[in-house]
This record gives sequence, structure tokens and C-alpha cells, in this order.
Amino acid sequence: MPRAPRAPWISPLLLVIPLLVAAPLPWAVPVVPIPAAPTPSAPAPAAPTPVVLTPVAADTARGVVFQDLNGNGVRDPGEPGVPGVLVSNQDQVVRTDGEGRFALPVEPGQVVYVHKPADHHLPLSPAGTPRFSYIHEPEGSPDLRFGGVEPSGPLPASLDFPLIPGERAQSFTVAVYGDPQPRDRRELDFIRDDAVARIASTGADFAMVLGDVMYDDLSLLPDYLGLTGAMGMPVWHVVGNHDLDFDAGDNRHARDTFRSVFGANRYSFEHGDVLFLVLDNVDYQGLGENGRPRYRGYLGEDQLRWIGNVLAQVPPDRLVVLATHIPLWAWGGETENVNTADREELLELLGDRPALVVTGHLHMTYHHWLERPRGEPVHHLVTATLSGTWWSGPEDHRGIPVTMQRDGNPNGFHLITFQGTDYVERYQGLGLPSEHQLQVEFPWGRVAAGELEGEDVVVNVFSGGERHRVQLQVGAGPWIDMENFTGPSPAFEALLTRAPDTFGANIRAIPTNHLWRAPVPEALRQPGVHRIRVRAVDAYGRSHAGESVVEVTP
Repeated sequence: MPRAPRAPWISPLLLVIPLLVAAPLPWAVPVVPIPAAPTPSAPAPAAPTPVVLTPVAADTARGVVFQDLNGNGVRDPGEPGVPGVLVSNQDQVVRTDGEGRFALPVEPGQVVYVHKPADHHLPLSPAGTPRFSYIHEPEGSPDLRFGGVEPSGPLPASLDFPLIPGERAQSFTVAVYGDPQPRDRRELDFIRDDAVARIASTGADFAMVLGDVMYDDLSLLPDYLGLTGAMGMPVWHVVGNHDLDFDAGDNRHARDTFRSVFGANRYSFEHGDVLFLVLDNVDYQGLGENGRPRYRGYLGEDQLRWIGNVLAQVPPDRLVVLATHIPLWAWGGETENVNTADREELLELLGDRPALVVTGHLHMTYHHWLERPRGEPVHHLVTATLSGTWWSGPEDHRGIPVTMQRDGNPNGFHLITFQGTDYVERYQGLGLPSEHQLQVEFPWGRVAAGELEGEDVVVNVFSGGERHRVQLQVGAGPWIDMENFTGPSPAFEALLTRAPDTFGANIRAIPTNHLWRAPVPEALRQPGVHRIRVRAVDAYGRSHAGESVVEVTP
């Protein structure tokens, strides 16, 4: 398969740094009072592992990773250290010694985090955000509109991370989506009413939000946290280009408010047989002459080095899931703000490890398999967004915009179920039943026979890709193979025509690669009412079906 072309939130509201043994750091007032999850029983003590400590530096973070047996976030007598756990400063990666101790050099701006092992859980804030990191910003942020990071002061004498004992999951499900992106309180209401209960009802083990949590106005974050708390599961966040402090001037402090709320902007953790690498590929370059933020998709040498250091500590047979905001490769163009310039270096680091990339940013959905120097092609999934076309379009019976994505897909999310290192993925359109995975987009409704001459039946498979197979049938006629093609969504084009005033001036149908076509069969060109059936087999061998009724007039 062709290689992708070469190039080109802790605030006063929510402190996510761990508690200290002698003098716990202060926790903030909870945003949403939800009950704590029950504490699992402790497993048998792990075998000691060799001490792996970094050399003492001028500024050295020292602490202990411990088993929080009662779930109170404080190391109480009898709560042992956990050996062999990875801890990182977002550059170096070390393992705790036999007593759970670690030491790491740390510079201003770095975040020290504990890498959640597969057989442990992390304490959660009332909003469901994991508490796993400490921001070392002794002087705090410069004067930023949305607050940034409070001064952390000198390093604590002991920086301790609690882990809650558990069991390694054999299988689990993750709800994955990008770009909730509310501009105001009204759009937060849309997220609440359209998405939160639906995501919670899936029973997913956790959720991942792939950036653009906000749409520039970070003052909405406290209200947003109330919504994630209602989901009843851990919620991990990726930083997006609309989550930045644009008044920071450059990349150094641009995600300070985000980090003050969510913790580390890049981090790793394990669940089951999967290593999750959450990356920050938004390289902020300040405001342009037009006053608009400038950024590009870029990882940089420091982040690539950290990625390599994490990979070196994790067995190569683990499935690696990389989560970014900006795609590695945005099919259809090499524009720098929708592609990651140094993706080839990242693919090289992966070696031949099994890997999946999930991204947001584009407000449309597609699958690709990217070639790499070694190993099988990497599955690259640009995910559905909660906001669709930025909460636009005509309103439904609830007063919520239909907000169809620019590729004709409903706004929504994906459910990815992992079994060992294998996985299957399913699209979930908001407001739609789970089995609704495709739709006939042309012809639709009532159409004159003459309008069908020389035209194709067009089917949109929401999470379709090059490995899908699609067929159609008209009435009791034969099943006809359909051809995958790239083009604009007829359904979205029709919606833009019907309700242009409900969309922004720059919104248009973007060509997508999850459409299928076949010439309009003779039977469908005859006047009358016709039933069209569609069946598809996806990349995992599962079957999906859909149908529509079309009235053809003379």
C-alpha cells in the first residue's frame, strides 16, 4: 500500500499532583461531588526489581510510588511502595526500586508523571480526570488570561504517587472521540444533552478525548468538568490547538492552563496488553499578523526521545496506541497544520510493534494504513467529533443542531474493544441506534427518472475504509458489488443547500474516502417506489446492513 507522502488541563480548581507523605499538597474544592469508586483488594506483592535511578542532579525529584490500599490518596502506615513502576519527566524514564522509590532530574516546565501499570488504577478527580502528575513550574505562568499554572515553588521533599491495586484486564473498551469544542455555555448544553449520557451508557472502561476540548475560551473548563464527571469513568485528554493559551506568545507556556486542569500534556500508561502513548503534536508559533494563532503538527526531538525511552521499557509484543490531536497524515493534502511533519521519525521508532493511531482535528472520519520501514502498515484512524461541524446545522426536536460532519457522517464517537493485542472498532452516531453504520445518500426521497440517467447509487459507510466490502440490491434483484471512491458527501451537500444559513460561510463538503458507488440499476430507473438494501463487511469481518426507500417519478 502506498506510503503516506513525506512532509511535508493543575489549576486552583483541580489539582492533579499526587499527595505527599509528610505534607500533602492541597486539593481543590471538588467540581462535581460524585462518589469514589470502590477500592479493589490488593494483589500479592510484586517481586522486587533492580534499582534504576538517575544520577543526582541540581534539581532532582525524589519520591515513592505506593499502593493506596484505602484509596485516600495519602501514604498511610502499612501501604507499601510499588517496585518496577515507570516514572518519567517527559524525557527520561526510570523504574522504581524494590521499595517503590524513584529519582529524576527535573527542569522548570517539565511534568513528572507516574506511568499507570496494567494491574493498577489511578485516583480520579470528581471530574474523572486521572491524578497522576506533578507540574514543576517554580515561578508559575506569566500573566495569562485563563490563569495558567500557579507557582509550584521548590520541589517537595518527597513527591509521592498513589496507585490503587487492581487486576490486569483481559479485555476492555474505550470510547474515543475528538473535538467537543464548545464555544459557549449553550454548546456545553449540547454536549450534555447529546453526548454525555450516550457515552456513559456504553459501559466503556474509560474515554479518550482527542483534543480541542474547548474552542479557545478556556473559562468554560470548570463547567465542562462537571459533564465529564457525570460520565462515571476515567477520562483522558489530549491537548488540541484550540486548548492553548494564545497570549503565552510561544510554545513554552502555551498549554499551561490545560496542564493546570488535566495534568501532563504528554504521558503514557498501560491497560490490559496495550501501551497508550498520549502525544502533544501541536507546535504553537504565536499569533500571526492577522491576529490568528499559528501552529503546525510537529513532535520535536525531545518528544521523540521520550517516546523512544518509553518504548524501550515496554515489551515489544504490546499493542501501542498513539493518541494525537493533529493527524500524522491528513489524506488529501500536506498542509502543515493538518499533518505531523516528523511522522516518519515516529514510525521508525515504532519498529515492527503492532500499532494503532487515533486522532481528531479534522471534523471528519477516515481510516488509512500507513506504510513504515518495518512491520505491518499502521492503522491510522481520524475519529468522529462530538461537535460535528462545530455545532451547526438545523436544529432537531431537542433544539440541538444536527451538526452532520463535513463527510456526511453523524457527529459521534468510536468504541474500540481490545482483547489482548487485538481490537475491533465501531462507530456510534449520536441520536442513532448502534446498528446504524451506513446510509444510502443518493438517490434519496422522491426523484425524477431523468435525474438518474448516468448517475450512481452512493452509499456512505460511516467508519468505512479501504478494507471494507459493500454491495447493494434493488428490490428482489441481484446483489451488486460497489466501488470505493473519493468524493464529497451527497447528504452533506444536500443539507447545505436546504439550510445554508445554519452553517458558517466557509463550511463545505470535503471529499471523503468512505463512500461507495455503483451505476443506478435499470430497475431503479423505473417509475415506482423502490427498496434499496445495502450490506457491508468491515475490516474485522463483521457484517452491517442498511436500507432506504426511493420514489421515482416519470
